[in-house]
Formats: sequence, C-alpha cells, structure tokens
Amino acid sequence: MKVIFLDVDGVLNCTKTIRGWGKMRFVDTRKMLRVREICDRTGAKVVISSSWREGAREDALPVDKMQWQSLIAEFDKHRIPVIGITPFAPDRWRGDEICMWLKSQEEPVKEFVIVDDIVCDLAGFVLVGRVVQTVDAWGLTKEKMEECIKILGETK
Repeated sequence: MKVIFLDVDGVLNCTKTIRGWGKMRFVDTRKMLRVREICDRTGAKVVISSSWREGAREDALPVDKMQWQSLIAEFDKHRIPVIGITPFAPDRWRGDEICMWLKSQEEPVKEFVIVDDIVCDLAGFVLVGRVVQTVDAWGLTKEKMEECIKILGETK
C-alpha cells in the first residue's frame, strides 16, 4: 500500500486561493486535482493528517464539522481515495501520530509521503526523505506534485 499523509491549509489551499466565511475555509480545485493525479499515477491513498480532522470528532464544534464534511465531499467529488485520519495524540508531535498510524496497519505500507507546509513537528522521526514541504503562499504546485510521485514511485 502507498499512502499520502495530507495536510490541508497551505497544501490544498493557499494564501492566494483561501476563501471562506468566519472560521470556515475551503480548498482549491486545482490542488485537489493534483492530489488526484498523484493517486492515479502511483496508486496511493490519502490519510488526512491535518487539523481539519478535528471535524470528524463527535464533540467537534459545528463549524469544524461543516468544514470536515465539505472536505470529504471534495475528496468524493474528485474520486480521491481517503482511507483514514491519523490518530489524535494531543501531547505528541504530528510525526508521532503518523508513526502511530503506520504501526496500526495490518496491510504493510510500502511507500508513503507526507505533504505539509509546516514540518517542524516531523523532525527526528523515521520520516526523513518522505516529506514534501509546500509553501502556504502557493500550496501544492505541479513541482511539488512531481516530487510526491517520485517518492511514491509511479505505477507502471
């Protein structure tokens, strides 16, 4: 199995395209299509590691639930396979949460990439060489998409 650990803000949207009302934010269709291309070319599936996953919790605030539902609807609309979210570990680093998810899988994960604009909480883990850092001003560019594909390996 190949997996993309995916952040949202600064990856699926950027400072040029982010829009919304109040606390609610949305994603950029062009960036969603790039994720779809990564999945199509590599056979990878998505695990959401973004703080947006808070909206999946039963006790989430209504605005967070609405934002989560809109995100899942976007993945469905673009036929992007989402297979889960990283676990919530409030006192741990995001790298810990990703490692926890990897260890919990019955099917071995052969390749993975982490796509995020903030990577300081990923340092020091077995994640070196697996991180593609975006810039929040641009999000997931074509160049970063190709970097992800290179790490995951294109399906022949």
